[in-house]
Amino acid sequence: MALPSSGQISMKDIVDEKKGNTDAVVDVSLTGLSQDGVDSPAINNFDYKTSGGVGVDVDNNTASGSNPPNQSPPFQMSEFYDYDHDFDPTSFNGTGAGSVSSFTTNTSTSVNVASAFSSSSPSCDLDTSSFRSASFWEMNNSHTQGNSPVTQANSTGSIHIGNDKDNKRIMILLLKDGDSSSIAGGGSNSGYILIPYVNLENATWTYTYEYDTSSTGYASSEDTIGSYKGLPGEIGTYTTSTSDITKPSNTNESGGAVYASIPSFTGMAATGESLIIDGSASQKTWTAKVSRFANNTKVSIGRSSFHNGSVNVRIRIKAVSGSDTYTALSNYWQLSFSAQRGTGL
Repeated sequence: MALPSSGQISMKDIVDEKKGNTDAVVDVSLTGLSQDGVDSPAINNFDYKTSGGVGVDVDNNTASGSNPPNQSPPFQMSEFYDYDHDFDPTSFNGTGAGSVSSFTTNTSTSVNVASAFSSSSPSCDLDTSSFRSASFWEMNNSHTQGNSPVTQANSTGSIHIGNDKDNKRIMILLLKDGDSSSIAGGGSNSGYILIPYVNLENATWTYTYEYDTSSTGYASSEDTIGSYKGLPGEIGTYTTSTSDITKPSNTNESGGAVYASIPSFTGMAATGESLIIDGSASQKTWTAKVSRFANNTKVSIGRSSFHNGSVNVRIRIKAVSGSDTYTALSNYWQLSFSAQRGTGL
């Protein structure tokens, strides 16, 4: 508990705030309470002595928010107004309680806010030796194949998100450009965003996706992301069939945002390890797919009924710690997938 911001304050109040009021003390020194440092020949710079005569020096909490004394003479008890010896600064991406800040998902110039790291390993290990270009963070992919062989056509990408408690960061892994013959995130198609926080390891972490309703790929009449099926080269018909599309359920579609839990884990090294193999994550996937039995068919998600354009999507992350809520909001990135079998001619 912090000391009061006004009114009467005593030396005992200051001592109790700094030491926790656990044992008897004698010879309390305002100079020692105010100033950190070791004893010198000219002055005993201890805060107080124990009942056994041992001098004790307790360093002030100089963190922002603790309102510490200025440690310069003349020393005054009034400098301890609002002093909070137990103050522990908490932040998520540099924000304060109840505030919203933007973390950048399409740039690689700011490591301490959020940066996309390259990864070419099939296990999607962190590789902090190389940064992605600004254009990496997007999910736009089309896949076309003939009616033969009899295999499903698909176009897909996914995002994994987890809470790395040891390294105090939210990890977002993008796996993109997957299709019938290429796994999403394979080769150079995977990348990380790392969002640091302070003292929120044990907060309750959740997230949701938000679509830009003014995007070409948003079906305003359906109040949902556009998803269409039809003959290639013709206008598609709106579809919600899971045989045609896959999409996350925790979004701001019809009825407001639904938040999903962000799993927490420990034991990951700062670099060189994989969120998928060494951590725990929530996975959300978008897929357009055409059954291997459907000839001359095209399916799109995140596009218009003409199978063009894209939808803008972003992530909102929330941490709740006690009565405080911390949030961060990504920039929009483009999302669109199309899968096609045959030509329709």
